[in-house]
Amino acid sequence: MYNRLHQEDFCQILGVHPNHKYQNEGGPSITQLFGVLRTFQQQGVMKGTDTFRLIRLILFNFLIGNGDAHGKNFSVVYRNNQVELAPCYDLLSTLVYGNWHKESMAMKIASKYKFKAIALHHFERMAEDIGISPKFVRKEGRNIAQSMNKKSKELLLSLENSGYDVSLLKEIIAIIEKQSRLFL
Repeated sequence: MYNRLHQEDFCQILGVHPNHKYQNEGGPSITQLFGVLRTFQQQGVMKGTDTFRLIRLILFNFLIGNGDAHGKNFSVVYRNNQVELAPCYDLLSTLVYGNWHKESMAMKIASKYKFKAIALHHFERMAEDIGISPKFVRKEGRNIAQSMNKKSKELLLSLENSGYDVSLLKEIIAIIEKQSRLFL
């Protein structure tokens, strides 16, 4: 027997047609995602820790250069009369396949879509817009960037030593290093 779980992505929750999953097409914004979490938390059905999980996911997606983190890639799961942020999926570096100077994110950080246009003050503004301490976002960005830089180099060394072709991984690591400079 299976235990079925009800899951909804943020387009479904917000009543946004799936063809409009990107913010510039009318899809959800980061502020709207956090508004949904806040509503669930005010109803007493979601833990506040999910807010911090979502912030970390947004930071992670920025650091890996994921321009495809849209409203359908963030979901909640309904379980035992509670709501929780669903495990992440579709985490990939889209910058590795495109031109870094032209690539955009699926949702704005403050007022910016383009990776190259985003500065630390945009993350601070985003934090203020969603009611989180800018200091916390800066600290988490730094911690995640430091960890990713260390772990990605360990992975590279391990795969190189095992004889794998690591050319694509080297490109992704270069993107992580470039994106990380914002927080380090």
